[in-house]
Amino acid sequence: MPGIPRWVRHGFVFAMGLACPGLGQLYSGRPLRAILALLLTMFVILPGSRILAYWLSWSPLTMIAGILVGGAMLLPVPIDGVLQARNRRVTIWSSWWICTLGGALALTLLAFELLALPGYLPLRQYRIPTNAMYPNVLAGDVVVVDMRRATIDRVRPGDIVVFENPADPNTLWLHRVAGMAGDQVAIDGGLLVIDGERKATVGADRHYFTERLGSREYQVWLELGYIPDLSPSPIRVSGNRLFLLGDNRHNTRDSRSYGLIDIGAVRGRLLRVRWSFDSDANEYRWERFGTEVR
Repeated sequence: MPGIPRWVRHGFVFAMGLACPGLGQLYSGRPLRAILALLLTMFVILPGSRILAYWLSWSPLTMIAGILVGGAMLLPVPIDGVLQARNRRVTIWSSWWICTLGGALALTLLAFELLALPGYLPLRQYRIPTNAMYPNVLAGDVVVVDMRRATIDRVRPGDIVVFENPADPNTLWLHRVAGMAGDQVAIDGGLLVIDGERKATVGADRHYFTERLGSREYQVWLELGYIPDLSPSPIRVSGNRLFLLGDNRHNTRDSRSYGLIDIGAVRGRLLRVRWSFDSDANEYRWERFGTEVR
């Protein structure tokens, strides 16, 4: 770019590298460095920034910090492009048509990765469409789920898990683990009974009851008058299977209807609510941002 001030040229190279990782290095006549920059972005920086943003979701403040740090992780590649442009090599690799073709290829690869990336991360987010887990998880909540196999193997009673819909494995549902191998599970009036021990106490409101499973204590909602109880008798959970329940006991399909779930169908364990939006009120539920789910 003869006649153009250096700071303008460097700004142009930085913008190219920010929009298309590796393009600044390619413009500088360094194709191998451009390929390395693109691979670094695809397989390290983008996944790392996404996981960091999911992990730092304890509050609105940490969410902002996660977004800022994730954005900062994208800067080294375009900055390196600017440093390389200071000693630009005028070769066939730095020609405008090679840069155009390289940029188009890189953007195509990045587009495919951004579409596929969420399905391969150990931490993922899902939007909850129903109130099957009310009052603990609400429709409109966006939750962070730990998909690591080691976490799934450590699932305990009371944990909320994501699992494959028994009727459609391509659809994921969210329910609470109520019974594991060796437990005898019964439902009495919509409330959980394990090995003959009632797990619920009456709350301040007759619709709310508190259940305790292990170290977890949580509320369940009962719409009095219609409770699809377990029938005809208690179920003994055996093998690597789970008995799952929704917290909104009158408005959910759970193991009372579809039976026990193989633990192999579990895909992850819920960590927290990342953010939440109430579509009926058309407003964000700021108080739910970053909240742990009991």
